[in-house]
Amino acid sequence: MSRRILLTAAAIFHGALGLAALSVPMLTVAAFGSPLEPGAEPIVRLLGATLVGLAAGFWLVRNAAYDAEVRALLVAGLVINALSVMVVAFAIVGGQMEARTWITAAVRLLFAAGFAYHLLAARRPASA
Repeated sequence: MSRRILLTAAAIFHGALGLAALSVPMLTVAAFGSPLEPGAEPIVRLLGATLVGLAAGFWLVRNAAYDAEVRALLVAGLVINALSVMVVAFAIVGGQMEARTWITAAVRLLFAAGFAYHLLAARRPASA
């Protein structure tokens, strides 16, 4: 998968999830099989705002040449998605999320692998 396609897909995925968390936080969390206490709603909205911001960054660099800024967003994408896989896995195993949420972990794992691939590919010297 090209870096452009990865960043475009990541922008759409993270942006959609972020907008959902901003606009309908209770429904967004319920889709993951977890109830949300009303007092936690502002926290979900803050996380949604963060995801929308990250999505904007992915979108803005999707056509850029590889440089420090693109690398920074690739690292951010790798970290957020790798940590998300762990959080979801622990929540499912701990009974805090339903098993259907494994699909979320799988999607996040694919994004993490894509970001890792492009970070490693950029380090390889170009063949002559």
